[in-house]
Amino acid sequence: MKIAILAVLPLLLSQNIISAEISLENTLENREAQAERYLEVNSAREIFQDIAARTQNALPESERESFLNMLTKHLDLEVLNDTMSQSLIKHFTAKEIAVLADFYSQPEAKSAMSKMGIYMADIMPVVQMEMIKAQQKAIQKD
Repeated sequence: MKIAILAVLPLLLSQNIISAEISLENTLENREAQAERYLEVNSAREIFQDIAARTQNALPESERESFLNMLTKHLDLEVLNDTMSQSLIKHFTAKEIAVLADFYSQPEAKSAMSKMGIYMADIMPVVQMEMIKAQQKAIQKD
């Protein structure tokens, strides 16, 4: 009996999740609620603290303190959060925002996203070189 319950439980849970997703209509109220959820797990404060932590060492030591103060003390985070919320509501459906909020709620997602800057730094020189090569080929053929 326990085996049967354990076998059926994931199916029942997945049905509840699917039902919850289907019931999330794309209304302004739902987009606002999901944007609020998203900003609770991925706020402007967190984003700019991460940027500050990752970029401060690239600056001369004499400029670091003022740079950190700009990003962590003087930046109007309320304005940025409001702007982020308005943009989420404008461009995404309620379900899409919910998926983003769910994603950023996971510790692994936060960890992975915190590594995107160094990932992009690794690949951008190659991307730029390939774009230059493509541009040169296009010029030669045109």
